[in-house]
Amino acid sequence: MGKESFRFLHAGDFHLEKPMQDLTDIPEHLKGALVDAPWKSAEALFETALIESVDFVLLSGDLLNPISSGASGPAFLLEQFERLAQRNIPVYWAGGTVDDPERWPEAVPLPPNVHYFSRKDIESIVFRRNGTPLATIISRSNDGRELIRSAEFQCDADGTYVIAMAHGIADRDSLLSERIDYWALGNEHNRKTLHGEAPHMRVCGTTQGRGFDEEGPHGFWMVEVDGDHDAQITTVDCDYFRYATQTLD
Repeated sequence: MGKESFRFLHAGDFHLEKPMQDLTDIPEHLKGALVDAPWKSAEALFETALIESVDFVLLSGDLLNPISSGASGPAFLLEQFERLAQRNIPVYWAGGTVDDPERWPEAVPLPPNVHYFSRKDIESIVFRRNGTPLATIISRSNDGRELIRSAEFQCDADGTYVIAMAHGIADRDSLLSERIDYWALGNEHNRKTLHGEAPHMRVCGTTQGRGFDEEGPHGFWMVEVDGDHDAQITTVDCDYFRYATQTLD
């Protein structure tokens, strides 16, 4: 087993079908930018993946509702996925509540670098670089139940770095009981660290806050794993607008 370092991005909850909220009397020159903000922030994630030459991208659900987003939603994602495909960067996508795999239009096939996890069974995929297995990704798209059942995420990792990806409500103590190196979690729209050391548990949050209940910076996680499976995890902000409550004296 070769001991090599690798890097990946963890993001999700784009909600491209949702506009910005809690805004009144918007200046005319900002209206177009506000409409584009969710799309631009999501695009910034893929741009970072290319600039940083990451090994793969994890998407932990609720990217878009392909019905309410219209044809532009799937077309946008397809364009971004194909950009990564040109650089041989795999995408591992676990659907949430709005992006159930069965809603994805059959007329829009995904490029071969994208693995869209089924909602029926837990799947285990080994990421290899130049033939060397480096990481095992265990996941399933959300099956309609709110609580993440940690006992389902078991596998014989054979010395690889183990990543479990899920969309739903996570119980920290339950997740600690499994032999997982990194929990890639989605569902909540504000970024959160459930466990700051190994095993790491991170909620990515949305890439663009939509209202005053989603104040502060938003973006995604960048994870660098060395040959000893020690992870350095940093935040990358990519939001175009930021909600903040200020008190004026």
